[in-house]
Amino acid sequence: MSYWTLNPYTKNDKTRYSVVIQQSPKNSTKPLQVINLPKLPLDDIKLVEAASHINHLSLEQLIHQVMHVRSLHLLLQLKDMLKKHRKDDQSFIVRDSVDQPVILVIPLLGKGERSSLRVYVDLQTGILVPSLYDVEAIELEKMEKEINEKQTSLLTWINTLHSQLLRKCFEHAVQHLSVVYLDNIPLLEEHKDFTGDHQNRIFIRFNRHPYYYLVVHFSTIGTDQQYSLLKTTNQPVNIAKPQSPKPLIVQSVVNLRQTVNI
Repeated sequence: MSYWTLNPYTKNDKTRYSVVIQQSPKNSTKPLQVINLPKLPLDDIKLVEAASHINHLSLEQLIHQVMHVRSLHLLLQLKDMLKKHRKDDQSFIVRDSVDQPVILVIPLLGKGERSSLRVYVDLQTGILVPSLYDVEAIELEKMEKEINEKQTSLLTWINTLHSQLLRKCFEHAVQHLSVVYLDNIPLLEEHKDFTGDHQNRIFIRFNRHPYYYLVVHFSTIGTDQQYSLLKTTNQPVNIAKPQSPKPLIVQSVVNLRQTVNI
């Protein structure tokens, strides 16, 4: 019996997963033999043993146990990749029982459920499926495609989602203050430290001091941020006419060296 034959992301992968159940060619009175092709990875010996004997289990239950073993292996491989490429990686595997899916949890802002990226294996297709609160389905679908075609693309997605969550946190934190939250401001190209790579930076303009901007620089991991205070010489960004904003000229920059954890 074959399974995971409908994976749309493995067209170039010739691996075929199947379970063969047969009688012993030498002694038909022996229990049925279970052959897994390819051989099951030995990440959890007890699970492998359960998926290698049919005994009184139904065929459906046997296939489920086999896919559970392979799901665990896929997610452990993904976790090892993260550990190899990310300093202080805090991802962890959750597996309550064989009846529950194995889940790789990747904390983005602390270990809260709403701020953790979760990846599991769809047992029907064998594909990696990401999930995260407050992320649009179209973005999750794009992520799903990319991490199945190239697992290391998960590293880029982690940074992207981490920045998105931080932006939402800051936007929520200042919404009742006398400030204007800005994803970007028009600066002359000479101010290279504050132009480009907008994903990891936001600007907060003070309404009572419109020539001053607090710049928040995001770290790629964790919640530690660095801050700079800009003072400009010309008029602030015209929010009402964002199509052709006047470039700002920076008069001074103060680096607030203290790192603040939100």
